[in-house]
Amino acid sequence: MREPKTNLSSSTLLRSETPDSPPLPAQNHQYPLRRDEKLGSNRS
Repeated sequence: MREPKTNLSSSTLLRSETPDSPPLPAQNHQYPLRRDEKLGSNRS
């Protein structure tokens, strides 16, 4: 009974990530250096 619930949750999470996935990769490819700089600043 828990298996079907887990699958449903996974589908919901994937659906939410699907729309955020396309824009994220596009930005990473456009500003790969900016992402590294932001990460470094955050780490500092």
